[in-house]
Amino acid sequence: YGAALEKSGKKYFLDKTPRYFFIVPDLYRLFPEARFIFLKRNPLSILSSILSTYVKIKWAAIGFYRPDLLDAPSKILDGISLLGDKAIDLKYEDFVENPEKCCKMLCEYIGVPFVDGMVDYGDTTAPKGYMNDPVGIHKYSRPSKASLDKWKQLAENRQHSYFATRYLENLGEGTLTKLGYSYNELYRIVNTSQQHKGLYSWELAMKTKDDWTIKDRFISHRYYLVADKGKLLGTLTVIYRELIKNLRKLKKQII
Repeated sequence: YGAALEKSGKKYFLDKTPRYFFIVPDLYRLFPEARFIFLKRNPLSILSSILSTYVKIKWAAIGFYRPDLLDAPSKILDGISLLGDKAIDLKYEDFVENPEKCCKMLCEYIGVPFVDGMVDYGDTTAPKGYMNDPVGIHKYSRPSKASLDKWKQLAENRQHSYFATRYLENLGEGTLTKLGYSYNELYRIVNTSQQHKGLYSWELAMKTKDDWTIKDRFISHRYYLVADKGKLLGTLTVIYRELIKNLRKLKKQII
């Protein structure tokens, strides 16, 4: 960080990486004089964003985001508790509702002057790299409220609704309350009370492919083949493919 500041001639280094939630205690030990900002967001908004932006209908891909969905909330709360007055937290929803007010509060907290370009960033050069928002950053020139209620669309899709309710159940009411959201209200909106039979399992979706058992792989492949070919032909196809795959492995071992 020091080298980057020296090279740029700047005074402050702002570092924003979501998965820093894994190492908050380490960062605190390394930078005891730093100020930390925790930006909380409705967990269902995060789930909705991951599904619509990255996963689409490739349900197995959601396992890659397990840390962001299941680990982040509790670790963020732990970090806020650990850092005390060395940190400030605010909700994403409050920020986009009143960006000027929230930004001025943040500037006062970290000791930098507020300038209008912080919230009206249309003329600012877009950051390089790929670990950023691939959608919103190109659509808006300032914080927008357009996507605040987009998570409610989870209720319009059986698979999404099922994922959303299971996700809330995994997080639990206590975690949601500490984050500043109503478990019962969120659950009421996304729970369509439909049958979950035939849907892709949440427990399987939360696994990465590296952690799949033979049974997990069979179930996942069967789901897509049944949707494509029908129940009987889809099941027979996946059985045939698994047999061929295992026979090839056995042949290599014998040779």
